[in-house]
Amino acid sequence: MSKLQKVYNIIWYGFCEGPNDECVELELADYADKIDFVFQVSDTLESGWKCWNSSLKSYDGVNDFETLVCGNPYIIKLKVNNETGSIPVLDIPNITSGTYANDNNDFTDKRIIDGCLYEKTPTPTPTPTPTPTETPTPTETPTETSTPTPTETPTETPTPTPNDPTPTPTTTPTPTQTSTPTPTQTSTPTPTQTSTPTPTQTSTPTPTQTSTPTPTPTPTQTPQDCCINFENMIQTTGTMDNQDPVNGLDTNLFESGGRVCFHNIEITGAPGRYTITIDGDLTRVGLINVTGVLTDTNIIYEDPTGICYEGSISQTSVTNLSKI
Repeated sequence: MSKLQKVYNIIWYGFCEGPNDECVELELADYADKIDFVFQVSDTLESGWKCWNSSLKSYDGVNDFETLVCGNPYIIKLKVNNETGSIPVLDIPNITSGTYANDNNDFTDKRIIDGCLYEKTPTPTPTPTPTPTETPTPTETPTETSTPTPTETPTETPTPTPNDPTPTPTTTPTPTQTSTPTPTQTSTPTPTQTSTPTPTQTSTPTPTQTSTPTPTPTPTQTPQDCCINFENMIQTTGTMDNQDPVNGLDTNLFESGGRVCFHNIEITGAPGRYTITIDGDLTRVGLINVTGVLTDTNIIYEDPTGICYEGSISQTSVTNLSKI
């Protein structure tokens, strides 16, 4: 067992006192009250690092690993008390901690341990003799002969002949003239003139014209560009899949179709991971992975609907981004 008492500790997990000692995997969640982050070198991830974050231990599949595996080196970052600045002392079994930076006059080659590890001699596995495979005789492929396509002969369309018969004219009979009798003249009495009253003219009122108000057009809002004041931008995938970094930064989780706007990064090769929540919603979590130091920790996250959230991120605690 070795004591960890620095903020960053380079350790080897799997040191045994003797050949009969057994080393088992260590559950990191059991030490979440004192461990902040654990880093492991990775040959598969683009960033070169795997990470375990104690604040994400309740989320299945978010951390890259959950245990320390025997026979591997790690970097363990302990939690620092923000009020007093004190660092907890942590005892973990089966580890050896490097003594780098304990003494400026320590001119060792930065080896992790001084002793040798006990290693079981592996049982050799017999190599099977391969059975030769018979090579089949190639079969000649027949050459395909193209069949000519027949040319279609157009059919002549006959001109239609009208079937309507020519009408036979009908003779119109001439009418017989009848003589009109002369009427007998009768005297007409002179009527008595009756005065007709003059009607009183009624004036028709003129309707008052009502003006129709002209509607005021509503201006179209131009969507804001959240990344206008930032030098870099990366799309978010909504998954834990590996992502090609942009200028030393890549992401996990967030939401598919969103984007993170950030300032330049001073590339140092040192890994860093930031844990983000969106607008206080613990179901909307994102991870930002860097291989250096941000020149400005202020970032903006734009979700797939175009809503922007802003905040200053920190590696020592979970950062919440607030809606702009």
